[in-house]
Amino acid sequence: GQMLEIQRFDGSRASVINSGAPVFDADGNITGCAVAIQDISDLRKAEKALRAREEFFRQIFDQAAVGMAILSPEGAWLQVNRRLCDMLGYSCDELRKRHFRDFTHPDHVEQDVARVRQMVEGVRNADAWEKRFIRRDGSVIWVRITTALSRDEHGRPKHFISVTEDITDGKRADE
Repeated sequence: GQMLEIQRFDGSRASVINSGAPVFDADGNITGCAVAIQDISDLRKAEKALRAREEFFRQIFDQAAVGMAILSPEGAWLQVNRRLCDMLGYSCDELRKRHFRDFTHPDHVEQDVARVRQMVEGVRNADAWEKRFIRRDGSVIWVRITTALSRDEHGRPKHFISVTEDITDGKRADE
């Protein structure tokens, strides 16, 4: 099929898909053409609205004042925002090639793995805790992590959505 923009009799525009096929007589000669036209205007409007909504949420994700990430159920960073990259001192490409454990202070790895396992097993859908990350330059920062697990329509873990807030200054003040 071929997609076309047409003008209706009332002057409005419509997006359509048309397809055609030859019509043969008993001797195999072409005697005409059968054409089917399907109006896909509503579908095109829905796609446009979905793209606008996706762009809106991508901008929120990218411009957030906190670190944001989408992680696989296994803990690999699938998508990260600029704030998280700056917080840890790595490029976004470098973070996406790593696992959250690679940056977690050794004192917190076991606790993190247990929290992730509990969410995957359905003990809880979301969690929040404080922990330390080790930056590229070797310095340590304290963060507050808030994480929620998203599941597919069959209840299987799809991905984690994680918000990371640098609380190092507050921790130093407490000390």
